[in-house]
Order: sequence, then structure tokens, then C-alpha cells
Amino acid sequence: MRIVSVSFLLVASIVPADTVQAQNARAADEAAIKRILTEPGRSAHTAADLDWENAFGVRRRGLEETIKYLEERVYPTTTTAVDTTLEIRVMFVTDDVAVADQYWSLTGQTDGPGGKTLPDRQGRDTYVFQRRAGQWRMVVQRIADLRQQAPKPAAAPASLIREQGLVANFYQPSGSGKHPAIVVVSGSDGGIELADRWGRPLAAEGFAVLTLAYFGMEGLPPLLEQIPLEYFKTAIDWVRAHPAVDPARVGFAGFSRGGEAALLIGATYPEVRAIVAGVPSHVASAAIYPNDFAKTSAWTLGGKPVPFVPYDTSQPFTSLLDLYVRGLQNEAAVEAAAIAVERINGPILLISSGDDKVWPSSTMADQVVRRLQRNRFAFPVEHLNYDKAGHAISGPPRSSSLSPSAARALRDMGGTEEENARARADAWAKTVTFLKRALGVAARGN
Repeated sequence: MRIVSVSFLLVASIVPADTVQAQNARAADEAAIKRILTEPGRSAHTAADLDWENAFGVRRRGLEETIKYLEERVYPTTTTAVDTTLEIRVMFVTDDVAVADQYWSLTGQTDGPGGKTLPDRQGRDTYVFQRRAGQWRMVVQRIADLRQQAPKPAAAPASLIREQGLVANFYQPSGSGKHPAIVVVSGSDGGIELADRWGRPLAAEGFAVLTLAYFGMEGLPPLLEQIPLEYFKTAIDWVRAHPAVDPARVGFAGFSRGGEAALLIGATYPEVRAIVAGVPSHVASAAIYPNDFAKTSAWTLGGKPVPFVPYDTSQPFTSLLDLYVRGLQNEAAVEAAAIAVERINGPILLISSGDDKVWPSSTMADQVVRRLQRNRFAFPVEHLNYDKAGHAISGPPRSSSLSPSAARALRDMGGTEEENARARADAWAKTVTFLKRALGVAARGN
């Protein structure tokens, strides 16, 4: 839904009382979360089952274990420093689940009592809060990257790209020089709206971002049916030729059917130097028709259909997941349609979920890893699997509460609201860290 902002001035005086009450409640919740993050006594508002991880991959489960680790490993080696909050952004997933990003600056830290002064640092922590027994409790903390500068991010404006047959938006980060770039595609919607959610957040981290539609919009095929992989190559070439982009540092990210596309693109075009595949398939899949089950490939290369795994409609199926699982029992088709991921020319991040009700992303991501291991893949591979989460866990934390219909649709894709929010926050922080490490992002503000 689009809301024209100017209309607010005309209708503000007639907003229903219950709407005003809800807005006031949301503002109070946001203020409460910000107080927890900025005032002393944070541990009193932290859940006993806290899930904590620092920028170096050290993870602790439970508040007691986290405090023990910090007291033994961190506090004895450094003196107290000034920790200043630059900005806090709070995004509500539901009325009782929120994600907060805290941008901070650390100054005056020394290497032990009387030791040398350490360099000033800036960073970003991501938290998941849940309302329990009427009180907000911190249940997840992720320190995204203590080693990178993270000043207050600027909103990058989108440039509409409608050339060379492309339908896309381009986000250019601030600062001069050549930047690493990411091409982002969404799943079976094929459009630009979901992919576009990656644009500004990644641009704020120092990446140039092209969010790319590939069907279902004006000027593009209407359906996910025989989409030429060469279309994505055109997008890659467009990005590499941009004056603000370092052509040697271009990655590709996608989720769901877009995760499948990301692996295919990486296996086909060596210009792509890093892949993020969210809840992906390890095989090329069939096309999608609105009211039928296609018997043709979703993709083509060189004018020929890419080998694919067809849907098994030989008997009634109980769910979309059941349809995909049955199709994967076709061993000959699976072997022919397996994506040659070992040809990817850079590191790979896989994100999957154990309660995926759309297709078995956890199993399929495992198959990707096994194939890479068999072929002695030369680059780093990371697989993040969230056992209790569902299909919709890729991308930045959601910036607003979901409508009842949207919340219901996401529940149908698996996972609970809390587990999905937890997984999404964790996966996003690790996605940003992965891309910085894979493509190289200079410290911001240097």
C-alpha cells in the first residue's frame, strides 16, 4: 500500500481514537526499548535464555554464560571506556516482538590498567526484544562488526534503471572512489519490491546495490517461465561498468527462487565474486504458472531450457512443500538439474530454515554444501541453518508491524513470529559481515 505523505496534514484531525491510542502505545514501547539500551541496568531487562554473539563468532547461550564469558575474557583485559550511542533504530515485527539496531562509538579504552590507549571504534549491535509478562526482554544480541567503522548511515536515494531491457533500482553509497556492488533479486514474486528492501541498508554499509526485477513487471516476462540467464548477465555487466563500482568486486544475492537463481548465476558467470543464497534450491526448478503446474524450465541459457526438476503431480499433494519433496525423489531429474555450484568463483553464504513450509531449504542447502565438499571447492562456504524458523528469513529486519493477512501468510511459510524475527536479525547481521569480508569494504569515515 502506498500512502501519500502530504495527505497526513488533511486527515490528522480525524484519525480514529483507537488508531491514536495504538500509535501512542507503539511510541511508548519504542521509548522503553531505547531506555533499556542507553540506561544502566540493562541485564535486568535481559532474558535468561539470551542468545549472544560477538563480531568474532564467539557465541554464548544464556545470560549467565554471557556474563561469565565477558567477565573472564573481556573486562580484565581492558579498562572502562566511554560508550556513546550514535543512533538507535527500533523496528516492530509484531506488537510483542521488535528488532533494534544500535550504532555506537567507543572511546578512551586502554589495554588494561595503565596500558596504552586503544584506537577509537564504532560499530553496530542488533537486538531482538520480546514482550514477556508485560515487560520488554532482550532475547538476542549480535555485535555485527567491532572492527569496522559504522557511523550513522545515510539514506541512499534510488535511481530508476530502465535501459538495456533491465527493470531495476540502483543505490549508490556515499563517498568517492570505487565500491563493491551487489545485485539482489527476490523470489517467486519476481518483482522489485522485496529485493528493494536490501537497497538502502546495504548502501549504508558501503555497497553499491542493484535491486533487479526479472518477471511480473512492465517490460518483463509475465511469469517465472524460461527466464534467460543472459538477462542477469546484462545486469551484472551494467553494474560492473558503473563508474562508482569496482568491477572486480561484484556479488549476487537472492532468496527463495532468487536463491536458486543466485547459485545458477554464480555457476555460470565467473565475473560474480560472492554469492548469498537465502532458502535456496540445489537444483534448477520448474516454471510457475498461476493456475497450473508447469512442465517447462524456469530458466534458459543460450536459448535452451536449463534442465529442471518437474513437479510430481501424479497423485494429490497435501502442500507446496509436499509437491517439492516428491519432485526431489526423481533421481534422474535431480542429477540432470543439479546446479554446478563448484564453478562459483568466490565465497558462498547459504541461509536455510528447518521449518520451511515452502520447500525443504535446509536439506537443499545441505546438498549444495556436500557437492562443494566433493569437488573440493576452493573458496569459503558458510551455511546458516535456523531449525525453528520458516521460509521468510532473508533480508533486513522488517521496519513495521505486519498486517494480519501478511502475518498469516508468513505463518503459513513456517516458523513462529519470534523465531523468524530472531533468525532474520541474525542472518542479516551475518550477511553484511560476509559481504564485507568477501568483497572488501573499507572502514567508513576513514
